[in-house]
Amino acid sequence: MTKGTDLGDWVQNLIKADMTKLQEGISVLVSKELLQAGDQLKALLRSIPIILEIKDDGERKDELAIFKQEALTIKDHTQGTYCTGDTVEEKIRAVQIVITTLIATHAAGRNAETLRDNMAAEIEKLLELPRVLSDARHQLCSNPSERALDFKGSRDERIKAVLVVVLHAEAFCVTNKLPPIVPTTASKGDFQEQQSLTAQNYPVKALL
Repeated sequence: MTKGTDLGDWVQNLIKADMTKLQEGISVLVSKELLQAGDQLKALLRSIPIILEIKDDGERKDELAIFKQEALTIKDHTQGTYCTGDTVEEKIRAVQIVITTLIATHAAGRNAETLRDNMAAEIEKLLELPRVLSDARHQLCSNPSERALDFKGSRDERIKAVLVVVLHAEAFCVTNKLPPIVPTTASKGDFQEQQSLTAQNYPVKALL
């Protein structure tokens, strides 16, 4: 009965947690690896205006090459963390870091269409997560009893985090005149078949 709910997740964490996790606190949502990746990404983003202001073409080209390599390292490391993350919050955060890193590499000369394809793959795997889909269904469901074992505050925060990731990617597409990644944006009134919700019809507009 608790499967796929916040309460169920907490129970499962208690069952499988070792003493280290218990000492650190089960409520910890972001792993040390993701915190490290986030710090690396911040440093990388700060370097963009500095690199672009370099006057010497050869020096700027060398710095851009280093920038791309560092961005690739962050992306690959974070994608690995996505696969090993224990919570959906960690997975959302991992995709957010990867999307931001991909967008940052556009300033270093990477092709916008290629980046859109890469981001589409990240968004798709995010929106295919069972918890992400169930959060959307529960948020739009008119029957409160079906949401009784979820904590509204936690669900709201997860949905907001997912929407930020999606909108960040979509803003990149609009800026570069590329097709949207999540084409279906049905309003809440149009959202009928909640049980058939998939990554392809994730109701961005309804949730907003």
